[in-house]
Amino acid sequence: MLAVAGALRLEFPAARLLALGHSMGGTAAALAELTAPGTFSEGLVLVEPIFFSPAFAALERELDAPMESPLSARTRKRQRRFGSRAEAGSKLSGKPVLAKWEAEALVGYLQHGLMADGEGFSLRMNTEAEAKCYSLGFSAWDELRGIQCRSLLVTGEEC
Repeated sequence: MLAVAGALRLEFPAARLLALGHSMGGTAAALAELTAPGTFSEGLVLVEPIFFSPAFAALERELDAPMESPLSARTRKRQRRFGSRAEAGSKLSGKPVLAKWEAEALVGYLQHGLMADGEGFSLRMNTEAEAKCYSLGFSAWDELRGIQCRSLLVTGEEC
């Protein structure tokens, strides 16, 4: 993310950058801004970023062992392969979060978020790799106070 921001600055020196990131993208945007303050001079919009609560981090420290986050566990159980894009659309559109998407956004997700795998279609993001990302345990609540640019945190009750 910092490399892309740097390239944009070279191409458009007067540009003021805004980062909008969902899930792990929100986490990456926040960590980029913490690493290089001022990168996103227009601010951050973090939509359901993956930051574990201080209580979760404290419990991990108390047990002196990494714990699997509920998000990692759910990700590992997620259906990864579908017989067709239509099947994927039918099953995914019933999920609480995706059920609220505009039809055009879901079509885009089905077109770009799935890949042909010889037996049908599978999610582009490897489920195990995604689950491992969620197991990294970003507990950066205290560090988030260090973000100096304008920021908007968007959360939902169904995630």
